[in-house]
Amino acid sequence: MAECIVCLHAAPAPIALGCSCRAHAGHAHVECMARFARATGEWRDCRTCLRSFTGRMLVGLSEARWLRARRLPKHDLERIAATRYLAAGHSERGQYTEALRLAREARDAASAHGPAHLASLSAATELANIMQLSGSPGAIDEAVVIHEGVVATRLATLGAAHRETLTARANLASCLSERGSPGDLRRAEQTQREMIEEETRVLGARHVSTLTTHCDLALTLASLRKYDEARAVYERLMPILATELGP
Repeated sequence: MAECIVCLHAAPAPIALGCSCRAHAGHAHVECMARFARATGEWRDCRTCLRSFTGRMLVGLSEARWLRARRLPKHDLERIAATRYLAAGHSERGQYTEALRLAREARDAASAHGPAHLASLSAATELANIMQLSGSPGAIDEAVVIHEGVVATRLATLGAAHRETLTARANLASCLSERGSPGDLRRAEQTQREMIEEETRVLGARHVSTLTTHCDLALTLASLRKYDEARAVYERLMPILATELGP
């Protein structure tokens, strides 16, 4: 029986963190993780494997963070971050209407800090990602525009090799691939191939971001009907993903 990594109790039953930690290291109570997050300020990423929480843990922590921040002023950076996280929690449950409402609220509040502020760029990215997932009419076109703006700002302020710039470019390429026009797919493929080289150099070949871009490239190749190439990417990735992320 799994024990909570914080309080070491097995009852009530802890839930999976949803990151890459496994067995006993990968379970905790939401209340215990929220208490830890309030002390450390780390709500979204596991300090052990450095990967994001997902599933029920993401949902639970997003609600706990919002309860703590909801009485703060609208433009307070912690309230903006909590609103973004709550939007991610609703998106995780497939509640896209509420997720989009919250993501827009966070984006609008963050804009008061200026378009190049970290909060503004993060909120814009969250909104675009949820738009892409939602499948709402016109949402994918708006998401592409938002991602293009974030990429341009990241390039201007951080440079091409910065991790945040690489993430922004990967988000844009994924969104273009999702939109799926022939021009979008060709542009996505070229960007993803460039990204893999850059991420391998900057982050390492087995970093989760590099592996994710490989997966995104395989999806783009399949959409371009380059099935043999797509299959080769997946076959090469599967044992690596099983080792790095678990089966």
